Amino acid sequence: MIQRSISAPFRPGRLSGRLSDVLGISSSLVCLAHCLAGPIMLGAAAHAHDTAEAGSWWLHPGWNYVFLVLSFVAVRFSVRHMASRVLRGVLWGTFGLLGIALLFESAGEWLEYAVYAASGLLIVLHTASLLQRRRSARLRTLQEAVSDPCCTPSHITSIPAAEHPAAA
Repeated sequence: MIQRSISAPFRPGRLSGRLSDVLGISSSLVCLAHCLAGPIMLGAAAHAHDTAEAGSWWLHPGWNYVFLVLSFVAVRFSVRHMASRVLRGVLWGTFGLLGIALLFESAGEWLEYAVYAASGLLIVLHTASLLQRRRSARLRTLQEAVSDPCCTPSHITSIPAAEHPAAA
């Protein structure tokens, strides 16, 4: 039986789709933690009567731009070779919502909730993209195994019917 790697080789200078999805999930999780921890840190600082220093580095508005740039890079490289146009469009739309909500967050309280929703949705979408890539790589491996002359019919019949390339 032929052993083939499911993951594509890493090429320097190029962010792979899988790595960009992991970056997207990580940056969105940290963004969400930043947004949720902000009010908690303000409350703790007010309770301690130390509003000048407590959490000022964490609440700096520059973090919004860091998260926005990381999200852009993650979405850009995730959709680069994505087969699903729907997932591609939803990822860009969610990034747009996050960008608008972060840039105009001070205009209304509802925009803060939009940031929470967009961050959470980016986590879900990058996870879906990661799972789709894994499934596509597995199907490609199965198709290569079926088309390989060394495979006997006994190898082909051992593949579950739902994942068999001929069933697709």
